[in-house]
Amino acid sequence: MIEFIIVLIIVIFVGYILERFLMSIFGYHIFRLLIIPGIFVHELSHTLVAKIFGAKIKKFEFLKADGGEVAYTKPVLPLLSQPAISLAPILGSSLILYFLGSKLGFNLQSLGQNFSLIDFGNLVAPLRLNITKSVILIYLVLSLTAAMTPSKKDLTNALRGLIALIILAGLIYYFYPASNQFFGHLASIYLFAVYVVILALIISFIFWTIKKLIFLSIGKR
Repeated sequence: MIEFIIVLIIVIFVGYILERFLMSIFGYHIFRLLIIPGIFVHELSHTLVAKIFGAKIKKFEFLKADGGEVAYTKPVLPLLSQPAISLAPILGSSLILYFLGSKLGFNLQSLGQNFSLIDFGNLVAPLRLNITKSVILIYLVLSLTAAMTPSKKDLTNALRGLIALIILAGLIYYFYPASNQFFGHLASIYLFAVYVVILALIISFIFWTIKKLIFLSIGKR
């Protein structure tokens, strides 16, 4: 369970860095256009998990100028369900990237449950083999990872019950140690998200370097 919590924190922290980095490279408006698929998945993840916890959806928007929005009625057990709803986009984006990556021919099943540079190398190696698939995956990686992190509102809603959720998870693990397999599977999914976010940061750094070189070249003329 500890591994799951650590990986989740890493994904959130690095995801925020990626979002700011991409915004500085492309500018706010182009950045928003770039991540429209990610915003849709973000809001859809909120919606599905809210419905699972008995909430009724009152509003679903993903093309607003400042992102997207989902409004819903009060879910059951809000102290516990609200953190799950607020953090749902991380899981939703990770699952979709995992599924699409598999469909595009990337061998994701070989990834282990612990962070490994070898696993990361195996993940990105196919990018050299097929330009079309690589471009599609790079775009999806940038779009979904930049939009998967919780908004400030999401974090506020999550923090209200996150401690209670962690305590409940700890009690479940204490009285039912076999549940660690479940947390292990969740940690594996979020570990994949760590790989993807790192890949997105590397791609973003390449774009940032190209942008700087172009500006330097123009400035010398």
